[in-house]
Amino acid sequence: MDEAKMGFNQYCGPAALSVLTGLGTDECAYAISCVNGKYKVTGVVIADLLEAGKKLGLQFDLVEAVAGRSIFFAATQLSRYDGMYLFLIPKHYITLEIKRGIISLCDNHTKTPIKLQSSARLMQKVERVYQVTKLEAVKPPALIGMEHHAEIVSNRVYVKKIHKFDDGSVKIYPLGSFERPLDNKAFQDIAFAIMKLVDGGC
Repeated sequence: MDEAKMGFNQYCGPAALSVLTGLGTDECAYAISCVNGKYKVTGVVIADLLEAGKKLGLQFDLVEAVAGRSIFFAATQLSRYDGMYLFLIPKHYITLEIKRGIISLCDNHTKTPIKLQSSARLMQKVERVYQVTKLEAVKPPALIGMEHHAEIVSNRVYVKKIHKFDDGSVKIYPLGSFERPLDNKAFQDIAFAIMKLVDGGC
């Protein structure tokens, strides 16, 4: 079982995909962003997580028999079936590996695999469980350039960020808008402040 390769993104959805794919959380967050269109990936709905996982070469098969039971019960029932599993519990994702009856758990809190019995989550309710199969290694395109743009439309200024990737693709993230001031320096100052506030100035 891989550890969660934690980057700037520290949330449980990208961390789960990191464990399952071997990619970093920032790469996994970008895959999720391509699905849901959000620049900042925080809480992720299950449909978006599954779709992003599929784009990264994962197959998800729903295990219906253990829904609604505790993590401990579900894992015990699955202990005869080796493989990787994605557990959805209330507002959180965890990954489990079952190998010759030994059950390991990893998420964005543990970061490295731990034995199931060492987890404090054993009695938490399971909403869904998926068995995960890694079909092929698919790596998202690498970021090679980044620009900020301020576009004037009528009397408003729209600030956006543009990411360029090594496969030729481009992704645009709106950062905000404001009413255009008459003074050019004020216009530049406001646009820069939005970039710095929303995007950390990078």
